[in-house]
Amino acid sequence: MDERPVTTSANDSVATLQPLLETQPTSSASSPLAPTEKPDTASKKQSKTSWEADIQMDQNSYLPEHSCLHLGWNIKSLPGICYQHPLVDFDRFDAASRGAWGSLRLLQSCVRRPRWIAIGALTAIALLTFEPFTQAVLAIRDKEVILDHREYNKVVQSSNGSLETHGNVPTIGRSTRLDGASWTGAFAGEDMGMKAAMWNGFSPFTARQNLKPAFACATGNCTWANFTSIAVCSKCRDISGYVTKSSGPVKLPSGVQAAGPYHQSWVLGHGETLPDVSNPSPYFDWANGRNFTFLKHEIPELNISISNYNGSRHCRDLSQQCPDTYLSARVTTNPGQTLTFGNLSTIVMAIQYLVSNETWLDDKTTWEDTNVGARECALSLCVNEYHDVLSQGVLQEAVASSWTDREPGSYTNDDKNVKAFIKYTNHSLDMGILLVDLSDLQIKILDRDYKRQASALRKQYFNITQTTIIALQNVLSDGFGGIRDLKSPYRDYVDGISKKLLYPALEMNQSTAGFLSGLGRSSDIPATLDNVALSLTKWIRDRELEVSPMVGNATSMVIVTRLRWNYLWFPGASLITGMMFAVLCMWETQKLKKPALKDSILATLACAPDEDLRLCLKQAAATEILQDVGRKLEVRWEEDGEFGQLKEKKDNQPTV
Repeated sequence: MDERPVTTSANDSVATLQPLLETQPTSSASSPLAPTEKPDTASKKQSKTSWEADIQMDQNSYLPEHSCLHLGWNIKSLPGICYQHPLVDFDRFDAASRGAWGSLRLLQSCVRRPRWIAIGALTAIALLTFEPFTQAVLAIRDKEVILDHREYNKVVQSSNGSLETHGNVPTIGRSTRLDGASWTGAFAGEDMGMKAAMWNGFSPFTARQNLKPAFACATGNCTWANFTSIAVCSKCRDISGYVTKSSGPVKLPSGVQAAGPYHQSWVLGHGETLPDVSNPSPYFDWANGRNFTFLKHEIPELNISISNYNGSRHCRDLSQQCPDTYLSARVTTNPGQTLTFGNLSTIVMAIQYLVSNETWLDDKTTWEDTNVGARECALSLCVNEYHDVLSQGVLQEAVASSWTDREPGSYTNDDKNVKAFIKYTNHSLDMGILLVDLSDLQIKILDRDYKRQASALRKQYFNITQTTIIALQNVLSDGFGGIRDLKSPYRDYVDGISKKLLYPALEMNQSTAGFLSGLGRSSDIPATLDNVALSLTKWIRDRELEVSPMVGNATSMVIVTRLRWNYLWFPGASLITGMMFAVLCMWETQKLKKPALKDSILATLACAPDEDLRLCLKQAAATEILQDVGRKLEVRWEEDGEFGQLKEKKDNQPTV
């Protein structure tokens, strides 16, 4: 309880007694002021008051507030019951009736003179933590529960009736046998979904989050057990260690001729050669009319290179005729023509490329100071193990395992000549222009993996038809400008399964459209090829959504309220202690047969100090030494009729 200054009236006839002390009082001492004449006083009876209170409050705060009120009344009634100590204790009793801070001050007196009254003060302080403990008793959390078939049907009927076509169960696409094309005469017909998926993957505007498979889940929260499905995988490896560099001056040929309306070519004189750059088109070089130097990056094993004139790039935009080359690539369908994927027997297409760094395209470096990246990437058929969780309508999918092992006895023919040809092609899936019926390609999950996860994997062999593979390779061939030429049946097999490409290829009689344009415009070619694999995988799985989907479980979030009993011991102990204290107060009040002076200032005035003590305090307040007097002055309760009065205790008076 805060101490406030003492105030006096104008004629100094009345002094207001305020809370006195915040420190522990000293031993008893008589008043330093001379006592004055004692007037006659009379006391009046005070009616007994009720111990009950009817208060309506919030459920969480009712108990601590109600307990504090009872404790305050009980503590305030105690001075009139058992008071015969230093006057400052009276002030502390009064402060304790107003809250925890006053109770803490009362404990100072109880430490000096231990009494059971300390129970009430301690309980009043403890009640400060009563409400936080009671609020922590109830723990509320979300819990995910699985809906049974009947509950899920109700959700389907109330949200989207079209989901009934999937059997009223949560489903997601998967494929265990891929048959994505059929024979049309002697050729494999193309699936439009396959072709669209391929172009969508190479597009620089395709976002990865748009390449997730289709699913059906009415609640927006579903889970599926791990499952396997046929997919297309993408891998890229660095081949910078195979790159060699060369440089030198360039002497331009002396003649140029028009080869078409928008095409020119060099006319080589005696001893003249084409410029040793990737794009030796004469239009820009002849217009500049001067010699150049070049720097060439080359991979001899693959016969690909990228070479530009030294200095800054010359192309300001692709509408100009200029010799700059950003990307040099080679595509092949034969694993034997790769540097790092020779053992990948399910390869559909490999792309080997040299690409200039963006610093040269942004005019931040010259060509001789520009880094050139070299990578080899492969698109292959595979089997993936997926872990799928749908949360609030957002599908989170992760690949737990992946297999690309081809079953040796698959994708073959009993004819010995066919088997010899397959061996000659490094067991490539591309048979070139040789059209012969082959068995399905089988991808096998390794025995050790299947035995370890047989309950989850369920299937070890996955089939892909020959027509599907031919259609895939035809779409890739067309997208890269025609790798194989079915109109030239006598073309060498090796020449028919690979092709070198440049981007941009202005004046090179090569189209810059198609898949190469997507790679040339990409700032991250491996990421673009990942998109191609994901887009094809989405097509594979979506087409099987209604035929052989993976069935999952629909979940719903419910609110669970749990009672934490360990948070109840403290409120319970505080409540019981407070009740015990109230009972003790009532019992002692009844035992002393005196009225409880608890909630009325009028009752306190009826038992005011005697005249000597009152004048002593009045003079102390006038001279601003009231607190010092309160610390030194000891008083006692003397009976006066039915009530009694506070009087200064003299040294020769015995303690009651």
